[in-house]
Amino acid sequence: MKSFLKMFVAVLLAQILLIVIAVGIIASKMKDDVEVPRGAALIQTLDGEIPEAPAGGGLPIPGARSGPSHTAILENLEKARHDERIKAVVLKIGSPMIGWAKRHELRERISQLRDAGKPVWAFTEFLTGGTLYLGAACDSLFLLPTGYVTLHGMAAGRPFAKRLLEGLGIEQNLHRIEHSKAAAEVSQRESMSPTAEANIECMLAGITPEFIAAIERERGLDSGTLESSVFSEGLLVPHEALEMGLVDRLLYWDEVQEQL
Repeated sequence: MKSFLKMFVAVLLAQILLIVIAVGIIASKMKDDVEVPRGAALIQTLDGEIPEAPAGGGLPIPGARSGPSHTAILENLEKARHDERIKAVVLKIGSPMIGWAKRHELRERISQLRDAGKPVWAFTEFLTGGTLYLGAACDSLFLLPTGYVTLHGMAAGRPFAKRLLEGLGIEQNLHRIEHSKAAAEVSQRESMSPTAEANIECMLAGITPEFIAAIERERGLDSGTLESSVFSEGLLVPHEALEMGLVDRLLYWDEVQEQL
């Protein structure tokens, strides 16, 4: 009986200690020691994996690296639009792993900021189609003088693992629902079915014209410039991107900070 009580008390104390540690960590994260002076600029980084929303459940892990969610980024930009202390916004764009829908939502926030009289700058080291789509919506787009420029037309693909699974002796237990449901093709086929290929072509046909028109309109380029002069070149160097009017200036990050 005494050993049971000792074990019970030990477990209870351990749980209490865990709760105290968790509360302390949460409190430290919620503590806001940052004072925002009037005339400040919000620097919002867009890079790596950006989940739709913060992961729920579990206790915070000290030292764990986690970037902002897409929801948090949208909220930050919305707060900056209404905060009188924020004079401008800078988007530091790396290689964000987001789809076109999220990019479109970010572009809407950028437009709202500009309509509210808050200038928005974009800085990037990698000028890709997705980066250009975001940066073109801003007042100015800055590119690293030693950065990379890779601009191509749109394409889509899908990996297939049928032979790999067969080689490993793994048997499938999947049921495909109708022809347009192509998720199972990854493990059941060695190439796209005609229906799946038509689906992807339909999506690209819907995205590509809007993508091209938005960039050419916002960068002040003649219609057809991207396809005739940019995509056909493929790989460019930064000064060529500047000469083509794809970016406004070639700057290092510390020079952008000096401009602020």
